[in-house]
This record gives sequence, C-alpha cells and structure tokens, in this order.
Amino acid sequence: MNGPCTVAISSFTCPINSGIFTQEPNCTITVDSSANGVAIKSSGASSSQLAYQTTSGAGGSNTPYAVEVICQKQGADYIGKTAKAVASDQNLRTPGTTNGVIHSFSMSSAGVVSSDFGSLVSSCNATAPYTCTFNASKFSSAPNCTCTNKTGNVKGCNVTSTSTTNLVMASFNTATGASENQPLGVVCHGVEP
Repeated sequence: MNGPCTVAISSFTCPINSGIFTQEPNCTITVDSSANGVAIKSSGASSSQLAYQTTSGAGGSNTPYAVEVICQKQGADYIGKTAKAVASDQNLRTPGTTNGVIHSFSMSSAGVVSSDFGSLVSSCNATAPYTCTFNASKFSSAPNCTCTNKTGNVKGCNVTSTSTTNLVMASFNTATGASENQPLGVVCHGVEP
C-alpha cells in the first residue's frame, strides 16, 4: 500500500504503490476480529487502489474493523513476459521474502477437508469455531490466513488465530452473530522452513 487509507465511517480506500500491478489484482480481505457477526460488506480493487467496507452482523450496521489483506497478481502480471519465463509453480514472489508459499483448501460444514492444495491440513474439528491442524513443517512462522464462507449472503467467517501448527476460524450468521457450521474456503500465505 502507498500511504494511509482514507476512511469514511466503515468504508476504506487504500492506494497501491505504482508499478506493482498493471491489472486488477485478485484480493482476499478478512476482518481481523474474533467477534462473531463481523464481515466485509463489499470490496473491490484496481491496479491503483483497494476499496472495502466492514459491517457488524447484528443489524448489519457499518462499523470500522481492522482487516488482513492478501493480493495476488493475475493475468499478464502473473506470468513471466519473456522467453526466459520460469515454470508456473515458481512464479510466487513476495517482495522482501524468500521461500514464500501459498496453501489453500476447502472445508465442509462438518470440518471435512477437500481440495487441499499443498497438503496443508491434517485435520479440522467438526463444529464451529473450527480448529485445523497443519501437517508438520509447512510454515516457519505464523502465516496470514483468510477464510471465505461458501454459502452466500448473511454468512461470515473470521480467522481468529494462526500459528505454525494450526488455524482457528469462527463461522457465523452475519445477521444474528450466532456461530454456525458452514462450508469454508481458506487461503494461507506464509514462509516455508
């Protein structure tokens, strides 16, 4: 990001440093709060800025909360542009970081893991809040993880904590704030040992 975000109640507009993206990046935004019922109301990105709005679940009121943001290059920004382009599994690059890695997985409402790209998870418990245990030696420090609820409107998910060994997520109804078992999509970005 390039400088501070502008804030109007719970709407944030954050400028992106020039030269990082030439196309709209693929961004995931997760509210950094353990409170149930807190969610991203809307979001959008361009090559020059990221905009989003946070809301509390009880009544859907607009309330500012801290967030965690992960943005990835896509399209022509993602693939090498010369004849010396590397294999697609070598394109991940996080400025200032070596051994960066991204893992992702899907989880059913009963905590069953599927589509585990990178073989990250050994198990998740069956009810919300969910605790998922990582397989050994996946991260050298706590990763940044985001979760997305896969059921649509009035459903939310927050990552409440991460470590080198596990991830804890709250899954809830954004209208009532009540904890609910729901299918989730998860992305973790970190540094491998």
